[in-house]
Amino acid sequence: MRVYTVHEQAWSAEPDRDAVLVGEGFSFAAALFSPLWALANGLWRIAPVLLLVEIALGFLLSRAAPEDPSAVLILIAARLAIGFLANDWKRADLARRGYVMRGVVAARNRAAAEHRMLASARG
Repeated sequence: MRVYTVHEQAWSAEPDRDAVLVGEGFSFAAALFSPLWALANGLWRIAPVLLLVEIALGFLLSRAAPEDPSAVLILIAARLAIGFLANDWKRADLARRGYVMRGVVAARNRAAAEHRMLASARG
């Protein structure tokens, strides 16, 4: 089961209140393709920061000695941190844009979570 938080625009006239689901947990896409992931998710303020992190990590790896494992460990730690923080960045961006967290939905996949969310909204 996957867990999703439900975010809605408080001022929306739509019955589903323009709801957005954000998954909980690690984001592999963000960990592997961080700047592109940020752009694809509309995180315009995070994308340049992640690009700078990518450049800095690339520079670090290019300057490290081949027998020095610390550069690779730093790269792995940075990727893990990005993957674990990615969905929190999405939630913070939604809050900045006026969305309010309305609840939590657990389902087998995103489509099932959307179905549960809409079924509970209709009463």
